[in-house]
Amino acid sequence: MKFNRLVYLASVVAVLMAISIAFADIPPPPVDQNVGLPDTAFGEFTEPECRECHSSGLVDRHHLLIDEGYTCTQCHNVNDQGLEFTRDCVVCHESSPHHVTQAAIDRICTECHGSIIDDYNDGHEIPTYEPSLVTPDTSFTYQSGTLKIGGCEACHEAGGENIHTNAATHHGTGVSCDLCHSGEAGALDIRKCEDCHGVRSLHIIQYDYNNTEGLDGYGHIGSDWDCWGCHGWYDMSPGAQAQNTVMSALSITSMGDSPGGDLIVPTASEITNPVEVGKTATITGIDFTSAQGDESPVVTVLAGDVEITPTTISDNEITFEVTSSTGNLDIYVKKNLGDDSVLSNKLVLSVIEPSQDAVILIRN
Repeated sequence: MKFNRLVYLASVVAVLMAISIAFADIPPPPVDQNVGLPDTAFGEFTEPECRECHSSGLVDRHHLLIDEGYTCTQCHNVNDQGLEFTRDCVVCHESSPHHVTQAAIDRICTECHGSIIDDYNDGHEIPTYEPSLVTPDTSFTYQSGTLKIGGCEACHEAGGENIHTNAATHHGTGVSCDLCHSGEAGALDIRKCEDCHGVRSLHIIQYDYNNTEGLDGYGHIGSDWDCWGCHGWYDMSPGAQAQNTVMSALSITSMGDSPGGDLIVPTASEITNPVEVGKTATITGIDFTSAQGDESPVVTVLAGDVEITPTTISDNEITFEVTSSTGNLDIYVKKNLGDDSVLSNKLVLSVIEPSQDAVILIRN
């Protein structure tokens, strides 16, 4: 979906004129960690912290690595009593296993994160014009006390448990500094950020869209406040607003559709693990069927390279039959609308052989 730049700019500003809210009353910062993969810093984790996300199917997931060339003794030591069993993740994973995969090294972020982010080389649109008043800043544009508006830090601040600053989460990936920083003194540039966080991917993020449309602080497209958090640039108090000649000169009253299109990126939270070949798997999460307007996307499950039609679908649960052979299978929820589609974050399904009924032989 393409927008005329001037019309879109005028529309954004006009919508912002209608905002008369108290910023202190909205949920963030910090942002709730309920969309996509947790936005935290992966450092010296303990086993309980690992299991907050990796909560089921780990034994079979590791055993199925034999199909990928691993051997038993790479994980288990052998002594006089047999094999030693280690349950503590950090014995083998001495540092975070995140962002050391080949996909992460190659900057293919969507491999794990899905459509909530872009790949630097996927051809997504990045504006080439100079940043304007409504272009989000990498930190913020205006600050009053603890209130920040006009940039990422309006919502993405540290707070709570394992919620860190943008600097900490990005530095924690371990990727090369020059992927984000450029110019003198390693300055940040919003156009550099858009290598991974493009206009479209930012405008399809909303938690539980069907129930939070019009509410403040649940994503990027829930309400006018969400727009102002990123695109604002001055004090919205009545006195300050009346003095702003740019705002008073514009009269368009509706921004229209989101520049991200009608789809909302789904979040896949959990999947039943392990599952036998031929049995049913269940994915739970949010925004599996939601879309802006009256659109109804076609929902499928992407299992490896195979696209599967689910057995049942709701906005927060999908079931499907597992027809693949044994092994660890990458799973995504895919939403399709015309020529457009979005993917959830990745889950891993461990597919095992069907269990055999016990047979008792009785000799005469």
